[in-house]
Amino acid sequence: MCGIVGAITKNNTVPIDAMTDRIAHRGPDDRGTVVRRAGEWNVFLGMRRLAILDLSPAGHQPMSDESQKLWITYNGELYNFREIKADLEHLGHTFRSRSDTEVIVESVRAWGADALSKFNGMFALALWDQRENTLLLARDHTGQKPLYYSHLPDGSLVWASEIKAILASGLVSPRVNTTAIPGYLASLRVHEPGTMFEGIFKLPAAHSLLWKDGTVTLKEWWNPLERVTPFSGTFTDAVDEFGRLFGSAVKRHMIADVKVGAFLSGGLDSSLIVRHACEFTDEPLVSFTTGFRAVDTHRDTAGKNELVFARQLKNLLGPRIDYRELILEPNLLELLPSVIWHLDEPITDPAEINAYLICREARRGGITVLLSGMGSDELFAGYNHYLMAWKLRNLDAVQCLVNPLVKIALSVGSPALERLSHTNSWIRYLVRKGKFLVLPRDERSLGLTAWLTDSEVGHLLARPVVPLDTLASKRRHFARFGSRDLLTRQLYTDFKTFLPEHNLMYTDKMSMASGCEVRSPFLDRDIIEFAFSLPLQFKLRGVEGKYVVKKFAEATLPRDLVYQKKTGFALPIRSWKKSLQELGSDLLSPNRPSMQYFNAAAVQQLVSAHERDIGDTSYQLWSLITFSLWHQIFIEKAGRV
Repeated sequence: MCGIVGAITKNNTVPIDAMTDRIAHRGPDDRGTVVRRAGEWNVFLGMRRLAILDLSPAGHQPMSDESQKLWITYNGELYNFREIKADLEHLGHTFRSRSDTEVIVESVRAWGADALSKFNGMFALALWDQRENTLLLARDHTGQKPLYYSHLPDGSLVWASEIKAILASGLVSPRVNTTAIPGYLASLRVHEPGTMFEGIFKLPAAHSLLWKDGTVTLKEWWNPLERVTPFSGTFTDAVDEFGRLFGSAVKRHMIADVKVGAFLSGGLDSSLIVRHACEFTDEPLVSFTTGFRAVDTHRDTAGKNELVFARQLKNLLGPRIDYRELILEPNLLELLPSVIWHLDEPITDPAEINAYLICREARRGGITVLLSGMGSDELFAGYNHYLMAWKLRNLDAVQCLVNPLVKIALSVGSPALERLSHTNSWIRYLVRKGKFLVLPRDERSLGLTAWLTDSEVGHLLARPVVPLDTLASKRRHFARFGSRDLLTRQLYTDFKTFLPEHNLMYTDKMSMASGCEVRSPFLDRDIIEFAFSLPLQFKLRGVEGKYVVKKFAEATLPRDLVYQKKTGFALPIRSWKKSLQELGSDLLSPNRPSMQYFNAAAVQQLVSAHERDIGDTSYQLWSLITFSLWHQIFIEKAGRV
């Protein structure tokens, strides 16, 4: 696990050491750089290493093959590297280390870019081929490891695991990408392939970028819906097959030469992982659970404590688990500047603070790798909006009757709904989602994943955007496989957008902020392809999402834990009202440079509503506060906290 940086330019000097040191938190164990020349171009490669496999100097990067014609910097873990290594040895390749990095180098030497399709893991890599004078950048199947780049007008290319390292190159100046702001307001994140920085892009998940002679070519090298054939077995067969794949994935994800622990939220996914991970370790598995003070959760059901289920699993596993709890308090909002610096971009999600504190605590306790339940909901239909979209799929037939009723309910009933939304999470959820019910079926399915409608976003912007289409990025993925059923298309869209842009992005940044690696067994390539092969009724049955996962879990976990109500992790920010107001009074001032992009009167309306407990504006305010802090750090202070 590492952080990688690099550049190809016609300049003789690029501050590769400064770029590398800017992401020292990603790799506290080692650093390395190399410079190569190719005609008029200079190639700079740099890395920071977090040693997970082969802790010896033999795992040092940048690494080359024996001929020193292939040079790689690599961030990630290849879980099937031993199998690939055996295949390569059969072909006559020899190895100097036990690292998966060398396996990747030799794989590319043997099979070229086609080697990517053989990998099962999480990775971002840069490989310079001196034979062809080409650079290959590649990102894993799901986007677990980030990779940013900027292609300059003169053909130069600069790339890194984090944007702050690209800025340290001096080749790109930090400027706001104003086209990203509407999508951020609607979805609380920045949509790929853009970033909040003008001229800096994310390499999309499962894509490669080939640089040659100043030109770049992007290519998708893997897509789950193009690889799978429909599952032909019974539901019982599917449960058995999931169990086999899941057990193998958890075992693979525990391969390490350092200590492995786990997140334990108390939900189904992390509980299932902890339950099975205990089978593959000789020591008690260290797990981390977070909760809140009772005073903070009595009126804020979004800040739901899951300690009850986590403690239930602790009692079930007994001495096989080393259970640890962290109780979070309101002063956590003081962490936001550091969190946002590590994120590189504004992402509005309380779970980022949770992940940051757990990873920091794990690293302090000598644990370098943590297992996470990330990815299960997007693969097996765990989120509530999947159920809502599926149940309402035939609403179009009576849309002319429904639309007026929805509009009346949201307008006439709004005072009562606003009061109830503070103490009832389902009322809050229905109010937020109800405004999307008036849309046609496909737009409704996409809109249910958003926080604001286009009209609400437009109201917040200082200058009108015409046409305003915050669903464009999602629509592109939703439309790609138009012949598939609605649920599959919706799962695929979230798999290609919400998962890499939001969940995996903050998970990587918050873990690496502490020099800690997070692995997600549900995102094992075999499980992904299995999930997309299943018929929808194996995932969503009645009101139960993740049905095949739950039926498997029944054999090893308490039933009430398996079938608990689905809730995402959230800080009780409605109870932490004072902290939010203190941040907002400064960061949302109309005099702030960051506020030039927003309608001052509309922002003040949100602030006033929050102060007077009218409606639920806490997340909208947090998204604006997050943006303002990001602007202060990266635009006004050029990357200094």
